[in-house]
Amino acid sequence: MASQEEVIQDRRAESEKKHVCKDCGYSAKCKAALVIHVRKHTGERPYECDKCGYTAAWSSALAKHLKTHSNERVFKCDQCDWRGIEKDHLTRHILAKHTADEELPFKCDSCDYCTANSSHLTRHLRTHTGEKPFVCETCNEGFALKGNLTVHMYKHTGKLPYTCDKCDYATALSSSLTKHLITHTNNRPFQCEICSKRFTQRSTLTTHMKIHEPAKPFSCDQCDYAGKRKYHLVRHMKRIHGNN
Repeated sequence: MASQEEVIQDRRAESEKKHVCKDCGYSAKCKAALVIHVRKHTGERPYECDKCGYTAAWSSALAKHLKTHSNERVFKCDQCDWRGIEKDHLTRHILAKHTADEELPFKCDSCDYCTANSSHLTRHLRTHTGEKPFVCETCNEGFALKGNLTVHMYKHTGKLPYTCDKCDYATALSSSLTKHLITHTNNRPFQCEICSKRFTQRSTLTTHMKIHEPAKPFSCDQCDYAGKRKYHLVRHMKRIHGNN
């Protein structure tokens, strides 16, 4: 008969067993964690929003999404009128909108791109490497972003999950539906901070803002490069022309 110490050791060994993913070798301490991880490979999204058709692989992701249907935006920026539903959204907003490029923590070694988010830098780097890790199992087309693969799959399934409740418009993208819904209103939520002109879409405002962009006064004397800031030119000279 096993001693109490042997029983404790057996139970401890059992609890330390790893549940290993067959696709990538990832190991989890419990089966439930492995089930959740495997959804990264299968694309399974069992949690669905009952308001717009959004689906998620994790219950926590759905919980965050549901807040987008609420008017509760408790995290306010102290530098502008922006409000957010998550504290980390406010942090990202401040870094993206109120932080100088040279102070942003994540910088590309190949160009002047800077960002407040490490995952954004990872995605950006693929524009230099050409890496497309997300591959369609139906036609083998590759994509740099997982979201682009998800949208691409709708071409094979014919699924258009986002529909307008005011007309027959349907789309594969929630962002496209949001833009479309504005056409049924007089709302122009995107305003230029310089001239106060308003737009229905953020992309239109972004294009408009180029009118107000300052010149690029720091020019390279060895090629056609020009930068907005002196440190951009210094970094360019080091990377491209080997100047110290």
